[in-house]
Amino acid sequence: AYLHIKSGLAGIGRGVNMALVRWVLQGLFLIYVSLNATFALVLGFSNRPKEHWDHVHHQSMTFWKRQAFIYSVFDTITDSKKIDELIQERKQSGAGIMTISKRFEDSEHVLHYRKYPKEYLAVIDQVLNDVVKSS
Repeated sequence: AYLHIKSGLAGIGRGVNMALVRWVLQGLFLIYVSLNATFALVLGFSNRPKEHWDHVHHQSMTFWKRQAFIYSVFDTITDSKKIDELIQERKQSGAGIMTISKRFEDSEHVLHYRKYPKEYLAVIDQVLNDVVKSS
């Protein structure tokens, strides 16, 4: 899996309370990312972020004809802008992909149901109803 640098730093920032430890871990994370990118460039390894998104785009365009996205702008792990781009791509693809999405503004990663149970369940109901109708 691929973790965006911003998401990694934010995850460490939110998960580690002690400032000194947080800064050290964020520094080590940046060193790791930098060394990984440098070695990949020098040794000719693949570009992991590009490889990840190419895989997501290709697999989901050719394999899954129904896709649901439940996400939040406030999420520090998932980049909501990337999800927005992916949803737009799906809708404009002409590949017959049914796309359902719900974007929240202030719920944390995988905690959307806790904050918005009715809205979350409405999306799940919509997905399930669409599956049953097309079966």
